Amino acid sequence: MRNVLIKAIAFAVLFAAPAVAEEEIERGTFLCISEMSTGFKVMEADWKRVEFNVGSKYLIRPLKEGDLWYDPNNHHAYGVFNFGEDFVAAWDDEGFGFAIDEEYHPSLAISARGFGFSTFQMNRQTMRYTAAYLGDWASQSPNAEQSEGSTPFIEIGSCTRL
Repeated sequence: MRNVLIKAIAFAVLFAAPAVAEEEIERGTFLCISEMSTGFKVMEADWKRVEFNVGSKYLIRPLKEGDLWYDPNNHHAYGVFNFGEDFVAAWDDEGFGFAIDEEYHPSLAISARGFGFSTFQMNRQTMRYTAAYLGDWASQSPNAEQSEGSTPFIEIGSCTRL
């Protein structure tokens, strides 16, 4: 009887290990660094096209207890953090996947949304990302000055697994 129990445990461990490994791949943490950024900025009371500084860094990781938007029932949720900050800049409830009929299906991309009309999209296969802040200029009152509003931009970069 003892040999049967040992064999059953060994069998379970052998077949559970690939599932754990897949979950670790799914739950990875990534560092992303900007390479190019462009957008619009108010200068001398008028909007101008500008190139922004590159080198912005983001940490993409599973949300954990204490993070904004953390839900202990949703182990697929990911957060995008400005490197060195604890505040979630963008989040994706589905992580690297999507839900159909409440069933989770893994995918290669994370598509996070954030505050202030921002988005962050990252692909695990290409290890590239795009980030965009569309700002609030379009949603302002028609009476607002042409020079009012935030600074919309789009940014591209590369990521690495940590």
